[in-house]
Amino acid sequence: MSVDTDIAAAELEELSDGSETTLHSHVSAGESGGGTTVLFPWFNESSSGGAWTFTMDAIYLFGGHYYSTAEESEIHFSTFLGKGTYTLKMLSNTDTWSSIVDIYIDASEVASFDLYAESEIKNVVNTQTSIVVTSSGVKDIKVVKDGKNASSGGWRCKLQALTFYRTE
Repeated sequence: MSVDTDIAAAELEELSDGSETTLHSHVSAGESGGGTTVLFPWFNESSSGGAWTFTMDAIYLFGGHYYSTAEESEIHFSTFLGKGTYTLKMLSNTDTWSSIVDIYIDASEVASFDLYAESEIKNVVNTQTSIVVTSSGVKDIKVVKDGKNASSGGWRCKLQALTFYRTE
């Protein structure tokens, strides 16, 4: 579920496509909209390039993670982001088999995180600041596995959540 929490002078409408429910704010002309948006990977719109599986484990925040080992696989979300500057926090796992993950808003890469580590670390917060969204609207958010650290033994990605915090 994704929720736009900046709802001052906005109307919320609940939409359902049969598999998930998303709350979008409809903002009047002149309003900025878009505050904090949290995306959970198991509520994605689509995935490609290899299987993604939800794994439950109480040691992870939110009770689990979305998991893939396929090279260059990706997942897509649609969510409203208001015009402004954002900080992205991606909650994930790092280990000796993890890949590099790129994050896109529409067709623009806004972040890249190397999830390789010499030992397994759960509930890692990866942060990218100063992401500029030039216009308000529903955006395509894409998470793509794009390469790997030379020391990594594989293409693993254990994704728990993406959060966009509006800072300006």
